[in-house]
Amino acid sequence: MPLVSGFPQVSGFLENAARILETAELGDGGPVTILLRDGRPISLTVENDWSLDALRRERGADEAFRVSRKNGKLFVEGRSHDRACLLAGNRPADAVRALLTPGWAAHPACV
Repeated sequence: MPLVSGFPQVSGFLENAARILETAELGDGGPVTILLRDGRPISLTVENDWSLDALRRERGADEAFRVSRKNGKLFVEGRSHDRACLLAGNRPADAVRALLTPGWAAHPACV
C-alpha cells in the first residue's frame, strides 16, 4: 500500500484526499467540490457553499472533498461517514518561486 504522510497503511479515504491534492497542485482552478460513491466520482461542483457533510448526505455520496486556495496555500478538506481530514500543500510553481527567492538557503529549515 502506498505511503501517505509517512504512514505505511492508510485508508482509501486518505488516499483519495492525497490524490486530489496532488492533482490540484498542478492547476490554478477555483474552489471545487468532489463527491465519490464506491470510490468513483459522482459529482463535481464549483463554488458550492453547502457543508461537506450536508452535501454528501443529500447526494448519497460516501466521501466529499473540497479543494480551495487561501493566501497562496492549497487545501483539500475531506469528509466521509466517520472520518474527516484537512490536507495542505503548495503548487509546484510556488515552491520553485520560493527557491528562487534571494536568501532561501539561509532559512532555518534549509540549514
